[in-house]
Amino acid sequence: MISQFLKSYPDIKLDVSVDDALTDIVAERYDAGIRRGERVARNMIWVRISDPMQIVVVASPTYLAERGTPKTPQDLDRHNCIRIRFPSGVFLPWRFGRKRRKELVRAESLCITV
Repeated sequence: MISQFLKSYPDIKLDVSVDDALTDIVAERYDAGIRRGERVARNMIWVRISDPMQIVVVASPTYLAERGTPKTPQDLDRHNCIRIRFPSGVFLPWRFGRKRRKELVRAESLCITV
């Protein structure tokens, strides 16, 4: 998306800042911001820029040979999982959808924070 934007608007200087915090983009003097999901303040004007994204869970064949292949989302609790931790210290749970039913998996037992 960024390369297409820059080709369409070559006179605009683009400065990208990546932050997990819910930054007040007006107070911080940004012209625009991109947030995942519906995490936008009520007084903000927003436009959807993509279709909902699917996220997949992956593991190397070596890891699965050593630790076994999880069969259900709950099985991930016994595996090493890469998770996102917000500045508040709260971990972003993994959300799985199955036949219109949503499941949250915390996988907190063994985590690598990024």
